[in-house]
Amino acid sequence: MNIKDIILFRLENATDTEKKAICKHLGLEYTKNIEKIDKEYRSAAGHSIVNVFRKQKLPYKQILIDVADKLHSGLGWTHFKLDDNYTELDIEKKILDDAERKANKFKEKWMSLSEEKRQENEKKLREKLAEEGYDKQTIKSLASFVTLGGAGITGATPVALSIFYSSFFGSTMAGIFGVSLSSLITGGIISASVVSAPLAIAYMSIPAYRKTIPVTLVLIQIGKRIEIEENL
Repeated sequence: MNIKDIILFRLENATDTEKKAICKHLGLEYTKNIEKIDKEYRSAAGHSIVNVFRKQKLPYKQILIDVADKLHSGLGWTHFKLDDNYTELDIEKKILDDAERKANKFKEKWMSLSEEKRQENEKKLREKLAEEGYDKQTIKSLASFVTLGGAGITGATPVALSIFYSSFFGSTMAGIFGVSLSSLITGGIISASVVSAPLAIAYMSIPAYRKTIPVTLVLIQIGKRIEIEENL
């Protein structure tokens, strides 16, 4: 294993819960084989057609740039380039900053509901998470995160944060607030089930953001956890 590879290093140091969340977002049956997870993640992050001809692994920095561009709060793309002097950590910070802004917008909508409505919707969310097969601890963690209106994103567990930015959560919230807020939360992640036949080829040419955004957020949080543990 290439210990210098950020993705492999973080997968090697991921907890079973974190690996399970990553596999779930990637549509993989749970495995501890980090090389297999790494391959699936890079494949989802690349362009499906280009992947066929790719001779080298897709750099983690390029994946981060694509995710940062997708979550960017301003107009157009970010200023990051693969050959610039910004590090992966610089781009990760930008991703978390924009994720925080989106979470704050969600907080405004969530807190605008009555206490009764918030409790009712939290119950629905817990039930849907249980149906999806998430364990009790994960359900409790995400429910607490949502109850606070998406506040404290940097302190959220990797799994809770990844679910918050998944297409599953977006579609669940769409039933409560409408499609616009769903797009706000997920950064406009498109579910494969809503892609029509004429758009199939175009859809294949873009990264699978519904997979890469939540998985990338898990990897970023794993990196932060490792850094904290090393400094103890």
